[in-house]
Amino acid sequence: MDQTQYKMKRSKMLHNLTSSLAKFEQQVLFDKFQPTFILQICLLKVQSISKKMYIFRYCCCCCFGGRPNKIDPDRPQKPSNSEKINPKYYQDVENNNGVNDNRAHIKNNEHNQKPRNCTYYQDFDRVEIETEKYDKLIIFTNILFYYCEKSSTVNQSKPNDLNCDGELYMTKYDQDTNPKFEFAQGKFQVDLEQKKFNLILPPIKQSHGIMKEFEEQSNNLMNDQNNGFQENRKMEIKIFDANTNKQLNKHHSGNNQYLRNQNQKLQQFCKFNQILTTDDVNILSEKRWMTSSIIDSYVLYLNKSGEEHYFNLTMDERSSIRRILFFPSSLTTNFGTEFNLQKVRDLFEQEKPQFKQINFKLSLLYHYVGFPINNNNTHWLFLLFNLNSEKVFVFDSMPNKKLSFKEEIGLIAQILNVEHPELIEHQHSGQQKDSYSCGYRVCSLMGFYYDNQFKKEDAANYKYNEQKIIDKLKTLIKVP
Repeated sequence: MDQTQYKMKRSKMLHNLTSSLAKFEQQVLFDKFQPTFILQICLLKVQSISKKMYIFRYCCCCCFGGRPNKIDPDRPQKPSNSEKINPKYYQDVENNNGVNDNRAHIKNNEHNQKPRNCTYYQDFDRVEIETEKYDKLIIFTNILFYYCEKSSTVNQSKPNDLNCDGELYMTKYDQDTNPKFEFAQGKFQVDLEQKKFNLILPPIKQSHGIMKEFEEQSNNLMNDQNNGFQENRKMEIKIFDANTNKQLNKHHSGNNQYLRNQNQKLQQFCKFNQILTTDDVNILSEKRWMTSSIIDSYVLYLNKSGEEHYFNLTMDERSSIRRILFFPSSLTTNFGTEFNLQKVRDLFEQEKPQFKQINFKLSLLYHYVGFPINNNNTHWLFLLFNLNSEKVFVFDSMPNKKLSFKEEIGLIAQILNVEHPELIEHQHSGQQKDSYSCGYRVCSLMGFYYDNQFKKEDAANYKYNEQKIIDKLKTLIKVP
């Protein structure tokens, strides 16, 4: 290649790179849950264009990454044994990456539900539990009440009235579906017909009576993240030519008037316990990379709707439901890079304090637990724990991706009392052929499993419908 051709090729590459980075810059600066980078790309010190683009791909996210060869979703699978994870040790299996290569199908007849010590009533469930303080758990819509039946007294004329020691967890929602928890502990007078739980004496006058209100943990984290968002907007992405030390994207700097004006146009509002902006709606319309605020809004919507739907069913119908609970992505994001079992347990207790009494033995209440995973702000994954069979289905829409979340899965399994988690690649993994849809596919799959707990369809019948999930999310997070 002569000098003229080299300069022309280099100039074209610089133009494309700067243009792409400018688009990425706006996405980063206005997206409160994505990191802000300061980049210096030494163009002349890297000889091959492919290497230059590799640097850019690595820094940004899977959205700008090169695509592997297309994979036929119906291709034959290599036979291999699925892996049992010992939660104390996390070592990749050679040529297996910790995930069963067989794309196991999740079928309804595959999982026989374990017998659950639960009695179903018209408006509530009563579950037998074993803790140091309590032996019963009553569940209404948005209410959990732990109590000790052995020490309780029952009104003979009204069998649904009782006096007992207990703990009450109640969730209330405002018009924008922002939750507020109420917690009470002490001696209660309970009327199950009227759904009334009254402390016998005012908590201030009685030492064993404690009542307080607390916000959901993710709401506090949301505020912290929002503060960080405001600070990150002051940062900027810079690209320098290593030869001249000249900034190549100066006219796109984060401090210029254009970005400040764009910043002022963003309208913020609080909905589903998340700080959302008008740009979140635009992200869906423009099919940009999904943010955690959108996904976690959907998680709260699914959990709230699922509980309301469940308790609208008859007693016989509820007895056959295999319920699912979703955790927000903020939970696993807050693991950080340095974590251990105690830190993970603390985060679970902060996120869902109502399950601390049963030591997060969620198999007493749910059949499945789902986790949308923001993998290093580069890619969205989904984990589905079957608490009865102890199988963990790993959904990764990108083909040929190595599992990098194995240690975290082992710790989550310990918290959920899953002794021998078996990792299995989800049958619908590896079908993404674009640069943005990983988050949309995770939301679509969560929506399928939400519906599936009531419809009981074979997961093999799942079909990804991108426009359907976009329309659903846009309706949910629209400006109040």
